[in-house]
Amino acid sequence: EDPSRRYLRYSTVLGTGSFKVVYKAFDQEDGVEVAWNQILPDAKSKKVTDSVWKEVQLLQQLDNKNILKIMAAWRSPDG
Repeated sequence: EDPSRRYLRYSTVLGTGSFKVVYKAFDQEDGVEVAWNQILPDAKSKKVTDSVWKEVQLLQQLDNKNILKIMAAWRSPDG
């Protein structure tokens, strides 16, 4: 669950990767569909989650029309 309750995740899976699953979601504030990336439970080692979190922080700083913008990111209590 999104701690801000801004984003509503649907059960529709848009894709999967080695470490994550991508869901269709909705930004209730801006009224637009977004992608919700969630790390798979099997990939939640500290090394993987720390690496993903560093990547997220780097991507949040980018402003390029050819790269999808990260709207929000958070860590759940379990990782």
